[in-house]
Amino acid sequence: MMRRARARGLRVTLFPIIWLEVRGPGLWRGTLRPENPAQWWASYREFILHFASMAREERADLFSVGSELASMEGDAERWRQLIGEVRAQFPGKLVYSANWDHYENVPFWDALDYIGLTGYHRLTQVQPPAQPTEAELVDSWARIRTVLLDWQTNRHP
Repeated sequence: MMRRARARGLRVTLFPIIWLEVRGPGLWRGTLRPENPAQWWASYREFILHFASMAREERADLFSVGSELASMEGDAERWRQLIGEVRAQFPGKLVYSANWDHYENVPFWDALDYIGLTGYHRLTQVQPPAQPTEAELVDSWARIRTVLLDWQTNRHP
């Protein structure tokens, strides 16, 4: 698929994501609590480096080292080590995508080229079957945009 996209003049991002075997309310990749963190990191390292190699071989423009792993973000040293290993394999730009409600204090933002954010913001309090107006949605996004731009301007890596 990456080859097809590039052949059509598109830029390519490879964005591997962990899917949990068991998901449900309160159970998602952002709440991982591995019993053996060292084993988890070894497995995750293998997973990410596999895809980093693929991204290099297929000449992706951007590679994501992770997405929404909120419970694992505090281990800055391991993230920095992994990011360094990915950089040794992949010459393109790197991103990590934090969850919309957990992006302010990711301790390794400065090790990446881009800050990613999955924007699952609640835009309205309107309950189905009622529908919000376009103006309400635009206003909600404008407020969110202001908060994000303020954070971007004022953050200190």
